[in-house]
Amino acid sequence: MESEALLRERILNALGITSTSIRLTPALSSRLVPGHDANGALVLNWDLPTWAGVGAIRSSVDGTLRFAAEPVRWRSGGTGGHMSMSACSPANKRAAVV
Repeated sequence: MESEALLRERILNALGITSTSIRLTPALSSRLVPGHDANGALVLNWDLPTWAGVGAIRSSVDGTLRFAAEPVRWRSGGTGGHMSMSACSPANKRAAVV
């Protein structure tokens, strides 16, 4: 099974996450925030379908918060010009996405 279908079938659908994908649709692409390097210059988006299982997933803040509400405590990652982090405390009913 392709990574995108596996991700959708086993995780995203179960959590009701709709704005998360490996391959960006035109609608999702229009919402993608441009990446920047350490000097603030724009950088091209990395498309990594071959690396789908280790970091090619792109999500909205809502999708990341839904994922963070599960028993996952801390996740971080990044590609050229993009960095992300999510953390949650189910006991305190708090989550953050940066």
